[in-house]
Amino acid sequence: MDKFKEQLNNNLKNDINEFNSKPEYAKIRELYKLHFDNIKGYIQKAGHKLAVEDISYLDSSLTQIITDNILLLKEINRAISKQELTADDIKA
Repeated sequence: MDKFKEQLNNNLKNDINEFNSKPEYAKIRELYKLHFDNIKGYIQKAGHKLAVEDISYLDSSLTQIITDNILLLKEINRAISKQELTADDIKA
């Protein structure tokens, strides 16, 4: 069981690194950084999976890229809900 949890944590760290390092996520990172408290509230209210839809309403110009990367953003939201990712951790 410990190896499984360790693998999940490694996957989450990889997802955070991908989110923070790839140029194609720059506008989404900016959205998350600017609206971090709102997004955290969406996650607390709806869960890390359903919150992605609410997040897409914050900036309609990003709806397509958010939809295209829904799996990654669910994991980013999970990291936020577990307090493993803060606004300060998001690279602008």
